[in-house]
Amino acid sequence: MMDANIFQIVAVLALLGFMWTLHREVSNLHKDVGNFRKDVGKDIADVRKDMADLRQEFGRDTADLRERMARMEGLLEGFVARPQESQP
Repeated sequence: MMDANIFQIVAVLALLGFMWTLHREVSNLHKDVGNFRKDVGKDIADVRKDMADLRQEFGRDTADLRERMARMEGLLEGFVARPQESQP
């Protein structure tokens, strides 16, 4: 009878130790996930800022290209629209 009681006590203590270890591991995992979320959120914010900067730069480059194309069109129109010189 004494051996059964000792076995039950040891089993309960082992189970409590296992549950305590499991609780600690889950708690650490929860902290790691929280830190991971913060890091991902920060990375996403950085990517959004970079994308906004690229959009602005692309807009400026596009405006410059439009201006250059307008100049080229003007030059071509001036060249093509010249009146023909009369042949002697």
